[in-house]
Amino acid sequence: MSNFYDEGKKIKGQWEYLNILFLQPSINCHTCDIDNEYLCSHCEIDMLSNISNVKYTDDCEWIIKKGKKRQFNKIFKKPYLKRIKNGGQCGIGINFNSSMR
Repeated sequence: MSNFYDEGKKIKGQWEYLNILFLQPSINCHTCDIDNEYLCSHCEIDMLSNISNVKYTDDCEWIIKKGKKRQFNKIFKKPYLKRIKNGGQCGIGINFNSSMR
């Protein structure tokens, strides 16, 4: 089991790494690069930072509480990415927090 830290303090509970390779760059962001599929750190943080059960560690990795990955994938991937590809701005418009609890 891995130990994860946030601001030097050990994060309690069981966590696992979150694969974020499915995240897509935003059409409306001037830093993201659609052609090279580069997602800027601002959009990455904007998309993930307010989601329950997801944290950014001191090691610059996203983690998720064990047992929540399936729920995260079901809620986050489909509607959110469809909206981003259609020109929506990063991280705005869908409230995932209520569904992740």
